[in-house]
Amino acid sequence: MRVFVDGLNPLTTESVIEFSSAEESLITLEYEGLKNHCTLCYRLSHLSPNCPYRDPPLHNEARKENTTGSPIGEQDAPPKEYVLASAQNCRPRSPTPKAPPFIDGNTEKPHFSQRRDRNGNPFGERIYKTQLGSGP
Repeated sequence: MRVFVDGLNPLTTESVIEFSSAEESLITLEYEGLKNHCTLCYRLSHLSPNCPYRDPPLHNEARKENTTGSPIGEQDAPPKEYVLASAQNCRPRSPTPKAPPFIDGNTEKPHFSQRRDRNGNPFGERIYKTQLGSGP
């Protein structure tokens, strides 16, 4: 199987395959030997430590205790302006891919020409191999 990958968008982990008998099957794609990619948002443009979609890291000072054994107080917390500015600049993480919901085989599916892709565009009319001719 050949998969076209756009390095600026997240890797596709699931896809639907259509067979010549008009049957459809959901498949899960696994990328073998893929080393330099972000495991948080599945993009090839950066690594996980530099992911712009991850939660902001906690500062080590906020997790430590001071020498007296009591938790760090308000005086060591970052200024509110810094917290508000970083919260406004934070981009949401991309959702984790989820398994599709179970569909009972008895439910009626919409006609193929009425279905839409993930961008909201119609698929159009189905083209069968017999319409294409013998092929290359």
